[in-house]
Amino acid sequence: MKIPKREYTAEFKEMAVKRVNVGQGIAATAQELGIVQQTLRNRVKAAKVGKLNVAVGKVVTEEQMDYYNNREKGK
Repeated sequence: MKIPKREYTAEFKEMAVKRVNVGQGIAATAQELGIVQQTLRNRVKAAKVGKLNVAVGKVVTEEQMDYYNNREKGK
C-alpha cells in the first residue's frame, strides 16, 4: 500500500525549526514530531537562508497524524 504524502501547516514547520534552533537535536525533534530527520534538516537549512516553504497544501490534522503514526507502530 502506498503511503500518502503528508503536508504540514506553516506553523508546524516553523515550530519544528524553532525547536532545533533553541538546541533540541534534529533526531530527537524529528522522532518526537513523527517526521523524517532529513526532512527536518532540509527545513532548518532552508530557514537559515530564508527559503522555508510555508505554503500550505493539504492540511493534515493532528488526529490523522496520530492515526497514521499508531498504524505504523503496529506493523
